Amino acid sequence: LQAQINPHFLFNTLNSFIALNQMSMRGELESAIYSLTRMLRYSLGEGSTSTVAQELEFLENYCMLQKLRFQKRLEYRIQYDPDTGQTRIPKLLLQPLVENAFRHGFEDTPNHKQILVSICRRRGFLELRIFNDGATVSHERLARVRFLLDPDCQENTMDCYALRNLSRRLRLLFGEKSRVTLRSGAGTGTIVSLRIP
Repeated sequence: LQAQINPHFLFNTLNSFIALNQMSMRGELESAIYSLTRMLRYSLGEGSTSTVAQELEFLENYCMLQKLRFQKRLEYRIQYDPDTGQTRIPKLLLQPLVENAFRHGFEDTPNHKQILVSICRRRGFLELRIFNDGATVSHERLARVRFLLDPDCQENTMDCYALRNLSRRLRLLFGEKSRVTLRSGAGTGTIVSLRIP
């Protein structure tokens, strides 16, 4: 998982670099190259854990590169309680969820888009949330995701791969007290929540 960078994302990013170069936007191009370099260094670096602050810096670079593609149609905000910044979490925990928001929530919608990533500590748990206001998830799909996220589900499928992988990863590291939930609806957007003891 740590070595995996979506080839589609990389292809789009490099195309954006070419476009910036052709438009003689040297400052923006240099900034984007540094962002990609920081992402690669982080994802290929040693260790399976990171701090909340480092993980969110990685996400900041990722979202900045996505903004090259979506331009003014994308707004993102990343926020966390300062006392959570040095908390250790599994590396690359949030990026697959943010990537899913771009892929499933934004790809086919021409409208303005928002992503909000927030982390706080609440009653002995670290709560991580990814909100997007893109396309909502159908009731049938929500039911399917909830079924697959159930700890007792034995079905072996590639369906909902990122969420199932994340749920299993958290359960392996933190036990049954960890949780992944998905909510989605018209007017409320889509929220993926993680709870880690």
